[in-house]
Amino acid sequence: MSERIVVVSGTLSRLSKTTVLGRAIAEAVREYRDGEISVIEIAQLAEEIGRSLILGAPTEPLRAAIAEVENADVLVAVSPVFKGGYSGLFKHFFDLVDPYALTNRPVILGASGGSVRHSLVVDYELRPLFTYLNAAVSPVGVFATSDDFADGAIADRGLLARIDRAAVSLAVHTGLERAVT
Repeated sequence: MSERIVVVSGTLSRLSKTTVLGRAIAEAVREYRDGEISVIEIAQLAEEIGRSLILGAPTEPLRAAIAEVENADVLVAVSPVFKGGYSGLFKHFFDLVDPYALTNRPVILGASGGSVRHSLVVDYELRPLFTYLNAAVSPVGVFATSDDFADGAIADRGLLARIDRAAVSLAVHTGLERAVT
């Protein structure tokens, strides 16, 4: 049975390193869980998130994205780092997710930032958010800097190793064997 692996990228721009990171994590997860990958980019929902804050209820496109997250079998949540934290729209999006919808849902966290000074965002910002949402957060998160990328792709073998470690950790954490492909 094919599972739904959903990437939520808190990026505010197109062709983002954060989205590249999220996709790479999802591909690594697919080594252990046979699934279809879909990507939700917060930048494409910015107007819808703003409307929902003004109207007090999510719009239809936003409801569809929230439902996709709430019905995911595995969630990969990645955000760029802005001033030591995840993006505000990323947080607004997850504020709209039912606080119990992700209970025991396997989640891998990742972030991208300009320097390694921001690497603790994964554990000190993202992890508490997803712990609040009752998710089964992988013990290993992934942080990437701009130096890990070249020409819009991951160029650093160390980052690829960290991504694989996170996927293995999630598989062990959730008791899964390697998917047969």
